[in-house]
Amino acid sequence: MANKSKYIAAFDIGTTSIKCSVIDINNFEPIAKTSTKSVINYPKKGWAEQDPNTLWESIISTFKETIEKIMGKESISAIIFGAHMAGIVPVDRSGNPLRSIIIWLDERAAGLPRELWKGLIKLQGYSIFRLIKFLRITGGAPSKTGKDVISKIIWIKENEPDIFNKTYKFLDVKGYLINKCTNKFITSPDEANLSWLADTRHGKAEWSLELLKDYKLSIDLFPEIKQSTEIAGRLSKEAAVQFGISDDVPVIVGAGDITSAAIGSGAVKEGELHIYVGTSDWIAGHISKRKVDVFHYVGSLLSAIPNKYLLIAEQEVAAGSLEWIMSMLGMEKDYEKVDKLVREINKTDILFLPWFYGERSPIDNPFVRGGLLNLTLDTKKEEILRSIMEGVAL
Repeated sequence: MANKSKYIAAFDIGTTSIKCSVIDINNFEPIAKTSTKSVINYPKKGWAEQDPNTLWESIISTFKETIEKIMGKESISAIIFGAHMAGIVPVDRSGNPLRSIIIWLDERAAGLPRELWKGLIKLQGYSIFRLIKFLRITGGAPSKTGKDVISKIIWIKENEPDIFNKTYKFLDVKGYLINKCTNKFITSPDEANLSWLADTRHGKAEWSLELLKDYKLSIDLFPEIKQSTEIAGRLSKEAAVQFGISDDVPVIVGAGDITSAAIGSGAVKEGELHIYVGTSDWIAGHISKRKVDVFHYVGSLLSAIPNKYLLIAEQEVAAGSLEWIMSMLGMEKDYEKVDKLVREINKTDILFLPWFYGERSPIDNPFVRGGLLNLTLDTKKEEILRSIMEGVAL
């Protein structure tokens, strides 16, 4: 354990929790890990934000708590972040955030960009000519939910012009943390792809001057795109002091939570599928050529594997609905009790519709809502809990 080159600090920034693990690179096993609650704010209906300073404080505190669990406090040879995707935070030249992070759940920009939904000839509600351009260049298109980066940037431009005019770069959540560590403005191909402002036709991401011109956005507002496997930079002296480690430690570009989980699933061969269930859920698989299904909002993102795509169908709320009902029933965090109750009944006639925050796939609709059906005065909480698990699974 004395070899300082053996350990990587890996962070998973989720919507529910923030996790830090120290990984032994000889066997990729975690030798210590810590988790803390992720603080998400909902200032208005349909809004979802994260305070960037609170996020950074959580990164430092979870790291220090994790390190304290290791005998001898071994040195870390690299740092890498994985984070929830499609968030946006405008920063100034020094990397200081100009507002809270607008995270992936946020729907304030629903219907933007407006031009995408106008025109005489439409397909699935899209202007067919604008849709074709997006599909040709990016391999996908923004959802009408407003949860995509392009929609959020346009919202800031229209509703917070002072912030927009002061913005030096728009960063995603992972990009913000990389900047805090290195003072570099970097993003990964998957995050660039998900902005729907990058050309992804050749297995890599490049900011599309054609699309940026359409929406009157300067290329200077966007960070450099590097592969997930590259080094973004090294810890700045200021960040090294906060972490309590050496300032020569490299920070790896990394990838978003979806593309990181795809690697972690082990399903990395061509066409192999995996299912992920967290706050949200998805079905995904790595492919060599872009594919898209406009009718069911299934599309391809550049993956964490260089020159590969990840075909994905994502649903907005999964285990998040279980957290909601556990809180409503006064059973918050009591997972063992919930598991016991659900196992005690073989079936339930209650049907659960898990559309608690709009939906993407298979129906791209920000207004669809969830529900519990077939409730009676005899309904027991274990039946409700089981129905939610069944509804998410289906």
